[in-house]
Amino acid sequence: MDLISLLCCQNCGGRFNTDTMVPLSLICGHTCCKACLSSSGHFTCPSDSITETREISQIPASALVLQFLQNAKPNYTCFTHSRPLEFYCVPCRKLLCPKCIMQHSLHEYMDIDQADTIVKDLKNNFDCYYSTTLDNYSKLTREIEDVKRAQELIAQSLKAAQKELKEKYNCKKEELEKKRKIEEQELEYKMRPSIRYVEEHKIKLKELLQAHEQEKENAIKTKSEISRHNSNLAVLYHSDKFDRKASPLKELNFEWNRIQTKININVKEEEEVSETGFSIEEQRWQHYYHNN
Repeated sequence: MDLISLLCCQNCGGRFNTDTMVPLSLICGHTCCKACLSSSGHFTCPSDSITETREISQIPASALVLQFLQNAKPNYTCFTHSRPLEFYCVPCRKLLCPKCIMQHSLHEYMDIDQADTIVKDLKNNFDCYYSTTLDNYSKLTREIEDVKRAQELIAQSLKAAQKELKEKYNCKKEELEKKRKIEEQELEYKMRPSIRYVEEHKIKLKELLQAHEQEKENAIKTKSEISRHNSNLAVLYHSDKFDRKASPLKELNFEWNRIQTKININVKEEEEVSETGFSIEEQRWQHYYHNN
């Protein structure tokens, strides 16, 4: 096995590192990266098909591969001149050997070790940018979830408040309806003397009307007989039908001052409660029931 194969994962072929591609020693002795083992619940070695039974946290890192990673340096060779690439042309963004540099003498260039340091700095800056971007995205996602949860809580609270308000208004409506019925009964109670007087006077008038009904019919009948003998003076002279007197009519004297036609309606926002704990309307009705 060459050095390149040793520094690469036998499963995915990726180069080992000390971050996500940490080399782990399998139970069979082969080496695969941590990323491959993390993506599979029961990892099987691609070289001998032996299944790794240990948890990923229990699999040790390959000390040999890690040592090679620390000591290994990239071997850059020019394909044109077969000489080591020792320089980096900034505007052309190319690695150059000592012969290639002659063609880029007017360009800005630097030593490859310096370029490698710059690249590492750029990589570190990008890694910082990458982690910050993911962190910001995660924060925004959590914030959006919080906003959604707040909207749900507001909607639930509003629905509950509306339900409670509806129940209170329904209860208030029932109380007002009960109060309205009580006040209607109180109005009837106030008008009862007038109603009673009118009904009693009406009964008296009916009795008088019945008494005078027969007398009216007799008068009409007599009038008709007299009209038939209107030209016969002898009959009319000896007739006793003229000698009649109407029954005296009792004085009616309907007393309008005993009739109450104007009623004052006072609707109170809150029901008045006396010291006894009963409302004014309830006390009035108790008084009425006890005295009638």
